Amino acid sequence: MKYFILFFWIFNNLFAQTNDAVKKTFESMYPQAQEAKYSKDENNIYQVIFDIGEKEYEAFFDILGNWIKTQIEIEKNELPYNVQKTLESFEGVESFQKVLTPKGDYYECVVFKKSIAYVALINEKGKIIKKVKEEDYED
Repeated sequence: MKYFILFFWIFNNLFAQTNDAVKKTFESMYPQAQEAKYSKDENNIYQVIFDIGEKEYEAFFDILGNWIKTQIEIEKNELPYNVQKTLESFEGVESFQKVLTPKGDYYECVVFKKSIAYVALINEKGKIIKKVKEEDYED
């Protein structure tokens, strides 16, 4: 039993940061990535934080190496016109990300209405897909 625990501990610690499937998918998707840092959360979702040029990216993969999504920090002026127009209806806006997914891309912004912070997911046409209080938002 002692050896099983030791093996499990070593295996868990050696492979906790990445696995071959995740690394292979990541490297094929982002060959130009610089300074990639791998981590894994309690749900076995792998996160890779990396840079391409001046931008910081976060890519997420399941344990089999399937790509879930990529988040890119962007500036407000990089948002599409329709998204910027939609954001005008809020009292304040901060934290802009472009989110790429296998099902389609959207923009994630923290917005304020009546002094309450929300996370708004907005498609390229400016339609709000989802709006949730920031404190209740699960990424």
